[in-house]
Amino acid sequence: MGIAPAIDLTAGQRRTVLSLLRRHLPNTVVWAYGSRVKWTSGPTSDLDLVAFATPQQGPRIAELREAFEDSTLPFVVDLFVWDDVPMDFRKRIEAEHVALAEEHPPACVEWPTATLGDCIDMNEATHNPNGTWPFVNYLDTGNITQNRIDEIQHLVAGDDKIPSRARRRAQPGDILYSTVRPNQRHFGLLKDVPENFLASTGFAVIRGKEGRASTDFLYWFLTQNSVVEHLHTIAEHSVSAYPSIRPPDIERLTLRLPPLPEQRAIADVLGALDDKIALNRRTAETLQQAFIALFNSWFAVPTNADLPDGWSVRSLDEIAHFQNGLALQKYRPLEGEEHLPVLKIAELRKGTTGGNEYASANIPPECIVENGDLIFSWSGSLMAKIWCGGRAALNQHLFKVTSSDIPDWFVFGWLSRHMSEFQLIAADRATTMGHIRRHHLQDAQCVLPNDDVMETANRVFGAIHKRCIAVRVESGRLADMRDMLLPRLILGEIRVPEAEKLAEAVT
Repeated sequence: MGIAPAIDLTAGQRRTVLSLLRRHLPNTVVWAYGSRVKWTSGPTSDLDLVAFATPQQGPRIAELREAFEDSTLPFVVDLFVWDDVPMDFRKRIEAEHVALAEEHPPACVEWPTATLGDCIDMNEATHNPNGTWPFVNYLDTGNITQNRIDEIQHLVAGDDKIPSRARRRAQPGDILYSTVRPNQRHFGLLKDVPENFLASTGFAVIRGKEGRASTDFLYWFLTQNSVVEHLHTIAEHSVSAYPSIRPPDIERLTLRLPPLPEQRAIADVLGALDDKIALNRRTAETLQQAFIALFNSWFAVPTNADLPDGWSVRSLDEIAHFQNGLALQKYRPLEGEEHLPVLKIAELRKGTTGGNEYASANIPPECIVENGDLIFSWSGSLMAKIWCGGRAALNQHLFKVTSSDIPDWFVFGWLSRHMSEFQLIAADRATTMGHIRRHHLQDAQCVLPNDDVMETANRVFGAIHKRCIAVRVESGRLADMRDMLLPRLILGEIRVPEAEKLAEAVT
């Protein structure tokens, strides 16, 4: 991305403008026009810019305007939003503009602006059904995640056990969006669910209007960070008992609406990536379950039993090194310094850092985590996971577990085997955050086979272990590609054929 030399700016001024655009309006098309494009400007003439931003990006536009005012640029930057530009003036801009964020005009110039309310049917009322209806209650915060519904209650129609709040009727293919505590991202497309599905009034049920909008496309529109952040802001300022939004808040969202075939094509590209990620997740879960079952069958010898020749008993603390993380709030990166995302317990559980907190990369190398490293949360939520979320900085309350002479898979197997007893120890501790201590690692015993058995086991378990890591790392690449393409496809900054080529490169 670069500013064409046809704009009357110095090299330093170009860098400043581009830096501020990347920081405040990433993945957003911005055009320059006016005297600095026509080379009729003086040293202090204004720089005229227009951004193809959505109303949900309004706070970022305001921040960018302030950033331009506070910058070292020796001229005023007049920044406008395309939708606010009068129609007759748009023709002049189109004729003379130079693209800053893209070399080609965006498709979104051709797409009409619409409100979501114009494109959807929402909250279809229930009728009096016969038989058993599945029901999802918004208070069960664990029963819905993106694209998946779990632990559905089954309620008999007409039974007085059906709560009065069970008033939303949904069908496979609809969007279920939580209007209560929406910051927990309880929303998704209903796919593998029965017909005649009930949701509580804590959800909005959304379906694209036939012939106008694809429900799958609208789902991807709603998953954009700019839209989620916009609805979160509304929820945080609500006056209800819980942070919440109302259906009209969703209906007032605006978007550029491509032709219906292009909507479907965009959703297909993003959906294919998402399906591959879901398949990889299931594959990794199956591999890990098979690994644990096989490990327990191979190494089920009790530590107090007579062992075969060459076998021995050692503690977890003997077979591996448990490196504690750092209090990374003390290692914030300096301006311009290389930095790493911070890995905490919450990120370990999700499998991704999210990029919300950073630490300096100039920390001890033993506290830097790479794909394939074994991480053990010894405080709070005790768990052991093979990290595949990219290079990161290890925070306190986490161990990076390594061994110089024992295979990683073997350490992982025994750590997983002792996890239930570690969790019980932590649960019994009278602290606000249960944990284990070093001596518990010394007390946890492991049976080591002789060299011949270990060599054979290494071929079997090592292959499963490597395959599981490879699948999860691939999922990370796919998720990065999906997240990069999502706003650009929705905004029309990239067209479907180009997106398909990019997606093929990582599959």
